[in-house]
Amino acid sequence: MKTTQLVLISALCFTQAHALTLPRQPVKSYECDVCSQLSHENLQDKWSISNEPLNRTINNSQKSYGYKERISLEQLRAGVLITTTAPGAVVRITPMQNKLIPQLKIKTPKNQLLSLQEASALFSQDEPFGDKTLSTKHQTMLQIKPELGFGTFILKSEEHSSNDADAYLINVYDKFSPTYLDVQTDSIHYQYGDKLTAKITLVDDYIDHDIYDINASLIGPGGQYVPLKLSKVKKNQFEATTVLNSESNDHGENWYLETNIQSEYGQQLIRRSGHTAFSYSVPSASMISVKKLSSKPLTFVATLDVATASRYALQSVLYRKNGKGEVTPIETSQRAQWLEPGKQVIQFTFDNSNQLADDSLYLGYLRLIDYGQLKTVYQYNQPIKLTQLVE
Repeated sequence: MKTTQLVLISALCFTQAHALTLPRQPVKSYECDVCSQLSHENLQDKWSISNEPLNRTINNSQKSYGYKERISLEQLRAGVLITTTAPGAVVRITPMQNKLIPQLKIKTPKNQLLSLQEASALFSQDEPFGDKTLSTKHQTMLQIKPELGFGTFILKSEEHSSNDADAYLINVYDKFSPTYLDVQTDSIHYQYGDKLTAKITLVDDYIDHDIYDINASLIGPGGQYVPLKLSKVKKNQFEATTVLNSESNDHGENWYLETNIQSEYGQQLIRRSGHTAFSYSVPSASMISVKKLSSKPLTFVATLDVATASRYALQSVLYRKNGKGEVTPIETSQRAQWLEPGKQVIQFTFDNSNQLADDSLYLGYLRLIDYGQLKTVYQYNQPIKLTQLVE
């Protein structure tokens, strides 16, 4: 044990003296309820990858042509407004308890009172569809006949039964509408202390609509709820910024930006609900530096600052410069091991089977993954010339 500690201390001192310093982030510990169950075995793997570039820009902008609303049984019996802006909208009614949906009628914008089957170009009842976590055995889905037009429909239950569910979720998909809600955040990955900027825009192919009612919030997988304070940028666009400070371990699950808006065009009400997902983690470890140790095999050592004891994996990519001067990936390596809090090192290797010279090789796409959170806690994308990582 003492010999191992001496080797690690020696490696740490050596890498700090000769290594390339990486951008460093503050680290923060968190309560990990699964870390004690994680493996302490060291694992290393590497494999060839495509020469396709890894620097594609990912946009988490999401479009929504519909809205959703949770209603009570009393509201359904009184009549619920369904607003559409184009013919052929799709409506889905899901009870929040596993109970039958009562017989429903729908009143058209021209005051025709029809059964759902009479009003439907397509009709489905009690067939599994969509989100299984919300779905029960009993749900009704219909596409309104195009000839019934668009505007305000009224959905109503005319029967009373003790078997009726107490609440329902109504989803309206205005699939042929020119109007959609664009919801986005300025990144797809955030960490504790980061500033998130949300942008919400009502887009129409022909008209600039004025949003007159809007709310937005961040929803965490553990039930976290963060209402956002919105500022109007222009009549159809709002923005909000907030600092993320949750210390919870989300076990690999995403957070969501959720929003609801209302607008009007003449006498026509426009409603839209939208959401987009992003990843959030507590920065439980950070890379400090990286150094090349040897050429055969091609070996590197990274120095880390660890705040939470957990199993971590360091993923990296070896690049080469081709004849056009482009830097393209050729091999990836992943090393996983248990790390205690404090300064630690991870050593990793590549095959470099073609024995390419250092002046044509780069190291990059560095990702430090915490298995306790199942999240990336550090990343550095810029390829580093191997000639900068002096042996």
